Amino acid sequence: MTANFSMQNLVRQPAVFAKTARAAAVGWWGTFCIGLMLSSSLSAQERGNVGLVVPIPTTLTTEATSRLRSALYGPLRRYEDECSRDPKGIGYFYLICDFNPDNRDNASEEPGACQTLARYLRDLQKKQGIQVLAFVHGNVTRHAVLPVLACSEILLSQQPPAHLGKVADAQHPLERLDRLAYEDLANKRYPAVLVRKMYDASVEVLKGRDGLYHDANEKPLPAGEPVSGLGPGETALYSFEQASKLGLCQPMPCNNLDEVLARYRLPRSSLYPALDHLRAWHIHLKGPINGEMNERVKRRIRQALGEKANVLILELACGGGASQAAHDLAVFLSELNDQRREPVETIAYVTGRAHDTAAFLAFACNKIVMQREIKQNGQLIQEGAVLGGFERYVRAHPDQEAPMRNSLADIAEKKHYPRILAEGMLDRDLCICAVKSKKEESARKYISKAELEADQQGEQRWQSVGVVKEENQYLTLTAEQAHEMG
Repeated sequence: MTANFSMQNLVRQPAVFAKTARAAAVGWWGTFCIGLMLSSSLSAQERGNVGLVVPIPTTLTTEATSRLRSALYGPLRRYEDECSRDPKGIGYFYLICDFNPDNRDNASEEPGACQTLARYLRDLQKKQGIQVLAFVHGNVTRHAVLPVLACSEILLSQQPPAHLGKVADAQHPLERLDRLAYEDLANKRYPAVLVRKMYDASVEVLKGRDGLYHDANEKPLPAGEPVSGLGPGETALYSFEQASKLGLCQPMPCNNLDEVLARYRLPRSSLYPALDHLRAWHIHLKGPINGEMNERVKRRIRQALGEKANVLILELACGGGASQAAHDLAVFLSELNDQRREPVETIAYVTGRAHDTAAFLAFACNKIVMQREIKQNGQLIQEGAVLGGFERYVRAHPDQEAPMRNSLADIAEKKHYPRILAEGMLDRDLCICAVKSKKEESARKYISKAELEADQQGEQRWQSVGVVKEENQYLTLTAEQAHEMG
């Protein structure tokens, strides 16, 4: 998230940068944009694992697989090139399939389209270093279950509750050819009877004395005990608790994309595909954030989008003003891609002159770049940026602390930043701890001290690795601290 440069010499007109353009030809702004947006400009050691999050449409068609194939062509080609150049210096490529984009349920009625996607996801895993993850944080039922089963690993959320199954019900059994597709995917990957229970209500699942799962209808009758909730009469709709115990998903839940990225040590850039062709606009925000700035910035953004810009760089040298105006502009920024077929990348460049309410605008962007402090011979040359710093603003507007806290956290969560960090910027009493899973070393997150204490008295899933924010203070992050937190 950090960068060390000044933007004083940037022109304020749109600039077009092709991937093949030389840095000397486009100036250092082009170098900044290309270096930030194209993962191929980073060394393998700096990157480690790489990946990409893709939303799986809730209405699946064969065209959806074609679009996914096209979207992955560039990132996979760059990954394969890096593997060829330095096979030992680069980690895995993780394709994270979000089966509940915008928290919508996924219940496709198109078996052919789902089989096409499932075959493509399975074929991807035959390529060296590529892992395909299914992220389920809502209900995935009907034939949408098929591509989930095709993935390398299945990640289910616990809160919000995720459910996987109900491919069919007793009144609408699967056709024979459709059943064969599920049996093929389950072969040697998942217990066949647990998959069959999702579409065959007559199945009664037993856990045999051999430790394996069986159907009570098998001949001869296997010796074992019935599995609670998986008797005859209904098809299965597995929750995280059930699926994790049965071995259908990973043993630790992933409740949001932040936790997925942290578990597999992926950069935030995985949330957005790299752009091969950049048309970037720079927009400077200076002074108090008020209604006038709100309207002026919106006009500039609409103008940029009208000129086909796909990268917006917002230089933040602003703050104060009206928190409602900051919130309104942040909502506008965070929703830019909600109705767009061609997404636009938003980058917040936080300068040393940004303060308090500028955090709303930073969290509303896809990426955050912060100006570092520079000193020479003990003298301050460049002031460092901070995120937060709400103390003075809250003293002047004490009645706005709670509403600002909730709205700032909502904006951060929508753009996949840790909600609790945004809450800590406006909650003096909140103590935030960094923790790691006792079961999976790579699973890390931020939780409150109260949550950690409750966990230690109960499931004991988490181990503290440090305190991020003490009580009796607001959280304010420097560029270095923000970088460490991802």
